[in-house]
This record gives sequence, C-alpha cells and structure tokens, in this order.
Amino acid sequence: MRGLGNVALLLLLWASCCCWCLASKILFVAPIGTKSQVGFLGAIIEALADRGHQVSFITSYSGPKHPNVTEINGNIRILEYMPNIFQNRNDAALRKLDYIIPGLCWDALQQDTVRGLDLEDFDVIFLFAIRSGNDCFLLRLQNAKVPLILVTPVQLDLFLHVAMGNVDFPSFVTALGQTEWHPMNFLQRVQNMAASVKIYLTIKWDFVPRIELICRELGECRENATSLEDVASRAAFVFVNSVRSLESPPRPYVPSVVHIGGVNCRPAQPLPQDLESWVAGAGDAGFIYMSLGTVVKSSDMPDNCRQSLLKVFSSLPQRVLWKWDTPSVEGLPPNVRVVQWAPQQDILGHPKLRVFMTQGGVFSSTEATYHGVPVLGMPVFFDQITNVNRIVTEGWGEAVDWDHLTEEILADKIHRLIHNSSYRATAQKRSLLMKDQPMSPKDAVVYWTEYAIRHRGAPHLHSPARDMPWYTLYNVDVWAVAVMTVAVLLAALTKLLLALAGFVRRLMQMMNNKTKLRQD
Repeated sequence: MRGLGNVALLLLLWASCCCWCLASKILFVAPIGTKSQVGFLGAIIEALADRGHQVSFITSYSGPKHPNVTEINGNIRILEYMPNIFQNRNDAALRKLDYIIPGLCWDALQQDTVRGLDLEDFDVIFLFAIRSGNDCFLLRLQNAKVPLILVTPVQLDLFLHVAMGNVDFPSFVTALGQTEWHPMNFLQRVQNMAASVKIYLTIKWDFVPRIELICRELGECRENATSLEDVASRAAFVFVNSVRSLESPPRPYVPSVVHIGGVNCRPAQPLPQDLESWVAGAGDAGFIYMSLGTVVKSSDMPDNCRQSLLKVFSSLPQRVLWKWDTPSVEGLPPNVRVVQWAPQQDILGHPKLRVFMTQGGVFSSTEATYHGVPVLGMPVFFDQITNVNRIVTEGWGEAVDWDHLTEEILADKIHRLIHNSSYRATAQKRSLLMKDQPMSPKDAVVYWTEYAIRHRGAPHLHSPARDMPWYTLYNVDVWAVAVMTVAVLLAALTKLLLALAGFVRRLMQMMNNKTKLRQD
C-alpha cells in the first residue's frame, strides 16, 4: 500500500509540475471600455486564470479578483466623455466618440505602466477591438511576434470580416443598426448593404487614419509603418460574442472566427436578503426588472417618458425594480424600487420575474436569452436597435419606441408579455438551444487560446482571403473579362449579322433590279 501511495504522490507532483510548465503569460488590452464590457471581458480572463495562466489586464475598471490576474490601471473612464444618448440618437453619439477615442487610446498607452511592458514576454495578447477605443494598441504590435487574439462584443462588422478573410452576406445578414430581417426585398437589401459598407468605410477611411496620424505625431510610427489593418489581419482568432446556433439565419465562418457568446452568463444565485424579501412581497403577481445598462443613463431620459413609465408602473399589480443611476427618483410609486446597482443575472434567473425591460444591449440580450426571460426592448442607439428588432422577430419580446412612447402602448406591451405564454415559451426554448453546445463558452476560450499559443498563432487556419484584393476574392476580374468577352462576341456577332443583312439586302436589291430590266 505504501508503494501505491508513493506512486500516487509522484503522479500528483508530476501533474502539478506539468500544470506549472504549461501556464502561459497573457496580456489583455482594454483600457477603454464600459463596466458591462469589463464584466464580459472579465469572464474570459477568469476562465484563463482558473486554468492557471498568468493574466495582465490593462483596464480602467476593476475586473475579476483572482490571484493569477494582475490589473494595470488604464485611467480612462470613457463614460465621462459620453454625450447624452437620448439627445444623440442613432449614430450621432457614436460619431462623437469616434473623434474622441483615438486620442484617449494613445493617452492610455503613454502611461509608464503600459509603456514599460515588454510585449515579447507574453505568450499571447488579447485586444478588445475594433472601434472599441483600444485599436491604437495594434500599432504597438507591428514588429511583435506574439500571437494576437481580437475580441468583439457584437457581431462581426465588415471590417473584421475582411480582416479574418471571412465572407459577409449583407443580402441576408442584418447590418448593425439596421432593422430589416431576412428575407429582404431589393430595396431593403440595398439599404442593408449600404449600411454595412458605410461602417466599413467609416473605420477604414476615417477612424483608422486618425489613429495612425496620432501615432506618427507621437513618434510611435514611421511613415512607412505597417498599417493598422495589416496588423489586425495577422490575428490568430477573433472571439465574437455570439451564439452560433442562435444566429438567424445561419451563416458561414472561417476557422479563425470563434463564437463565445454567453461566456459571461451563469446560473442565478440567491438574491441579497433585503432584495429577496422585497421580491417575495410581490406575491404571485411577481415583479418586473428595468435596466438601461451602463452606457445609457436613465436620468437622461426625457421627462415625459419618465412620467409615462411611472404612471404605468403605478397601475400594475407587479412590483417594479428599476436600475437608476442616481439614489432616488421624484414621484416614485410605492410598488417601484430604484437601485443604483443590481445583481442582474440573479434577478433574470428569479422565478418571480415576469418581464425584463431593457435597452437591448448585447450583454443584456445574451443574459436574457440564457435565463429564458421575455423582453420589452427600448432601444436607444446603434446595435440596440438591431438586437431588439431580432428579439421581436424571433417572438420572445416586444419593442417600444422612445419617440412614440405613450402610457397606452407601454401598458399594452407589458400586459401582452405577462399574459401571453408564447413569449416565455419561446424564450425558454432559446435558452435550451443556447446551453446545448459541444463545449461551454469558457472551455472554448481556454481551448482556442492555448491552441494559438501551441501553434504560434495558428497560421494554418488563416484563410487566404485575408491577403486577397476584393476584386480577386470575388472573381470580379474574371467576371469582368467574361462579360467583356461576351460583349465583344455579341458586338462582333451583331456587326456580322448587320453586315450579312446588308449584303442580303443589296443582293435582293440587285435581283429586283435584274427582274425589272428583264420585264422592261
């Protein structure tokens, strides 16, 4: 028995040594981001840290508390620069941020704690990109030989499709910020393609050049330095916050696109005691949870919208838990409670929750899917519009437009979501589909990260489309030659037929003339 014990001890020591030897050093770059984005990235970091990897996290908000995670303060609070979203609807807020962010990114990278990092010390580098505010770091990687992994919180836009060599299909994939869904008619496809191309050209011709200009002005880049686009196209993988089995309609991807949607989701835990007591007091009627996320400030909403919400809430038999960014709200009904922070996933997984009222941000939408909750979407800008439109189209939620918000419409939508069981049934079905995956999102993060490290960026998985001009990729030159050839042949054939027709006409005329002469 003692011999078996010694063998077991040796095996344990060997396994410990192997774990230590396989541990890698990982740099995660996200100095610019919101609290919800850091929560999403924190789930990725926590998965890697639990595996034993040492993670250095450049961030401006506190991330996961883990012995294997070292935080480097980016000292950039992007929300301080955020305009009033309600007054800058659609793309206005995004355009304003596009002009601010490149400078903020370089401010973060000029800090001593960041500049002092030796990139070659790391086995892999993660970058929260593109158009996230952290993109200038790509230019620090011009000469680095460390594998790069990009992370995006939303669906791939055309810029990332091109960088990864993936083919985008605006004919049936709705572009960010658009509301039309497959199947689309001709005009809708034109509009959708125009929106997709607009995002790409905005990044390529406006956003990226300003980042590169600041880089040259700071002396960080030479005139002939590798472009940001070229560095991005060298990435081993892009981790996209999407569940592939829930993407509708399904679409093709190259191997370097990895889906990790739901990596930030978890089963609900018991609520804090005071909140649980308040929820229990709602009885069988249950409660409604409303949150506009971390970017949109509830206190910025127009007064008429706030008053309409409060009047409808006061008429409901349900209690309403409202995440608000200030300690109190004037004229609050007795059945409404405001909190500045709430354990959202524990709330969404609570059996007494009836409806989740949300702006439709990507993280809230994903968490609502995971917990199978009916949604009342109230989108404010950009991808929220697309997310909420998808929710309505798929049948597990309703939508309210801020510009046409009335008490009647709001009350009707809430009543419908609570009393029509089809919404919850559809939400629960989607929850099951989301959880039915060959590996969990966290396992996917760990596996493909270690794969990139083992295979030095996995260049064998890179699509050749990354390096092909668009006209070669889509055989535009081939089709152009084919069309020109057909056109030349048709022109030659037409000319030949015209010449033949002319000849026949002259021949007939000569024959007619001969006939007349004989008659004469």
